[in-house]
Parts: sequence; C-alpha cells; structure tokens
Amino acid sequence: EGFVKVARVKVPDTSGAAHSEINLSMEASEGKCLRNCSCSAYTSEGGGICITWYGNLTDTRVLSNGGLDLYVRVDAVELGMLN
Repeated sequence: EGFVKVARVKVPDTSGAAHSEINLSMEASEGKCLRNCSCSAYTSEGGGICITWYGNLTDTRVLSNGGLDLYVRVDAVELGMLN
C-alpha cells in the first residue's frame, strides 16, 4: 500500500472522520496513516499540523489556486500501475 499525491485540494470535510495532531513531520504523518488500516488520506499543514481522514473523503475537489496536497491511500496494485 501507499499514497498518491493530489495537489491543490480543498481538503475533505473534517466533521467526525478526521483527526489532527501537531508537531508531526510529513514522514511521521504518512507513517501514522499507513499504520492504521482505516486511514484513507492525510495532509500536513504549515507548522507541522497533521490531519488524517478515516472513511469516505467527502466534499473534496481540486482547486485552480490554493489548497493543500492531499495524500490518498491506494492499494499496492493501483500504486504499481501509477509507477
């Protein structure tokens, strides 16, 4: 398993299905999400704020300007097709 980067995203709705933690690097955010099989995506905001999502990613779209990089979990087969 791994993650696919989707650039310039309006991040998913955070009500009930997200968890945030401060002082985590991008690598630590990825590891945290990868260790939890329910984690479907993560991002890291400025200042080391890691946000992880569990379940469906609702209200997400790519923006022409702004937004954050969202790393969406994909299975190994799909990840292999992208490389």
